[in-house]
Parts: sequence; structure tokens; C-alpha cells
Amino acid sequence: MAEPTRYKEHLSTANHKKIKSTCNTYRAIEMANSSHPHLDVTGIGATACAHGCFVPTSVVDFQKGERQANMDYSLCQALNYNMDGIPIAVISYDIMCQYCVNLLKRIDENALLSIPEALKLRYVIVDGEIIETLWSILNNISRSTRGMSLVHRAEVLDAHMNYSNWKKLIKTVPFMLKRWKRVQEGLPLSEVAFVGLSQRFPTMIGIWALQEADAQSHRWENPEAMDIYETKTKKAPTRSEVQTELSKQEKAWDSSNGEAQWISSGLTIQETQLGIRRFIRAKKGRFNTADKKTLDDRRSNLQSLINKFQHEADSYLLRHTSVAISSIQKIKSYHEFDRADQVDEDQINESDRSDDEDVENEGDGLGASIMVPSHLLSKKQS
Repeated sequence: MAEPTRYKEHLSTANHKKIKSTCNTYRAIEMANSSHPHLDVTGIGATACAHGCFVPTSVVDFQKGERQANMDYSLCQALNYNMDGIPIAVISYDIMCQYCVNLLKRIDENALLSIPEALKLRYVIVDGEIIETLWSILNNISRSTRGMSLVHRAEVLDAHMNYSNWKKLIKTVPFMLKRWKRVQEGLPLSEVAFVGLSQRFPTMIGIWALQEADAQSHRWENPEAMDIYETKTKKAPTRSEVQTELSKQEKAWDSSNGEAQWISSGLTIQETQLGIRRFIRAKKGRFNTADKKTLDDRRSNLQSLINKFQHEADSYLLRHTSVAISSIQKIKSYHEFDRADQVDEDQINESDRSDDEDVENEGDGLGASIMVPSHLLSKKQS
């Protein structure tokens, strides 16, 4: 634990400015704005090394949640502990996007905070950093320390954190040996994949080597140089983009148009059907009068979409086929293709008399099974 006298002096002089979140609402920021006037301590914060050991004198008590002033002291204590010969420190924190904004300014303004002058800081946002694995073990003693005096509590926490560090120290070698054996087992497969990739792209090896050398030489001054190691994936086109592309192809084939919009309306029907199905499942068989009206309205809207889709089907399907009209089976009601998802109306009506009865088949009552002939999707340019 941090030395209490100096830590309290720091808190009395620090600027406890209320944090206003500029990103997603993190739990730590919400806790920082909370108040617990009846408690001496609301929690603890600590800084751990990359190997998962608590840094001595860096564990601090929280008084009003996880405030920046508390973590500033913890971080500075860690950066001044045994850091000789280390030029760069990489700091990870799950709310680093908020925390690092004025970090150096806060350190400069407080006489009790400092970091080595030659030390460069690099900030990383990590969700579930190494410290979280330490809390999962330390939280087990929270019930015991809750009623202790402050001095007794500090002694107990120090004992458990020292024991945690000791276990890390004596178990590091066996752990690394186990990892080494696992690496040796997977090395032949990795080697085959590496050789195969090199043989497939022989002209790119020289370019990749130059990119790697450039990234390694500039990574401290410009961390974005390391972006070459990130996997670059091409985003799939959106539904609107696909529809626009189909419309362009449609106009190139002939003077007709509207088929892409018709296919899109079929997808809308299926999305509407799924929405009704989710609504019914959420009610779990308990429908009041308003719920029944909402369900009826959504079903009516779905049936209107199906009727329009069915009415327009012949004009699009028969345009590109020589199949006789008589060979195309008319679909009188689309719900006959989706009986498995049909809701039993008696079950819904029965919910007025029994709150415990659920709908047996959770569907929407009006299926929208869209059948598009393959010749339309594989149509050739005329």
C-alpha cells in the first residue's frame, strides 16, 4: 500500500475536477462521480507490471470512486520504482482515452507527483488488462477486510499482494516451460504455413521486409507505423449498395427496371416477419388488449407487403422466362409455407384467462416465405 501520510497530502492538494465522459459511459467514470460519505474507503486502485505483479507503494485507497487524482498517484509511484535504464513505458488502462488527455499537465501542477525526465510514455486502451486478473483473486478477501480498522486492513492487503507477487516469481519458470513445450508442438505446422505463404507471394517478401524494418525503427516516435501488422479486411457491401449495383446491372441488361427493388421488398417482408416473431416471444403468451391490437396491426401490414410482392411477382418473373403461365403455381396465401411458425389464435385469446399459459408456437401467424426462381438471380445479359 502507498504511504498514507504523503498520499493524503496529495489528495488534499489535488484538483478533483468532476470528470465529463467524452466517450462511452465507462463504469470507472461513473464510479468516480459517485459519493459515499459514510465510508472511509470505497475501493482500491493499483498499478501492475506486464508480468502481473503489484508494483510496491502503488496501491491506493479510493474515497469517492476511481478518480483521476487517485490513479495519478498510483501511476507516478510505479513509474518511479526501479525504472533505471528503461526509456519507454507503455501504460494500458481501460479508460485511457479519457485518462491520458491531461495526464502530464496534472503531474506538472502537483508538487507531489513526478515521473523520470527521460522516460517516454505510450498509452494503450485495453479492455480486461492484467490488473483485472489480480482483482479476481484479491476480491475474495473483501468480506474479511470490510470491517477491519484501516491499519489492520492495510496489513492484510499487503500480505496477500506480497504473496501474489511471490507466486508469480516462483511459478514463472514452470509456466514458461509449459508454454515452450506447446510452442514446440505447434512449430512444424506454423513452419509449413510460413513456407507456403512465402512460396505463394515471392515478390512480396522484399517489400514486407522493408515495411517491417521501417515500422520497427519508427515505432517509438510514431506508433501508427505498427499498423502494418493489423489485418486489413474489406467490409461487405451494405444492402443499399447491393441494391444500387443490381439496379445498374438491370439497366445495362435491358430497358426494364424495378427487379432489384422487388427483391429488396422480399427481404423487407422477412425482416418484418422476424420482428413480429420477436414481439410474440417477448410477451411469453401474456397478451393484453393493447398487445393484441399491436399484433393485429403488424400482421395486417405484413399481409399488405406480401400481397404487393405477390402481385408484382408475375411481371418480373415471366419477363425473363419462356415458362408458360399455367406452369407457375399461384400462391394464394403465403402463410401456408410457414405453418411451423404460425401462432395459435386460441392460445393468445386464452392468455386473458390464464397469465401462466404461454404461446406454444412462437411465430407471427403470417409467414413470408419468399421463393425467387434461380433463373432470375442468374439472368444473363441480353
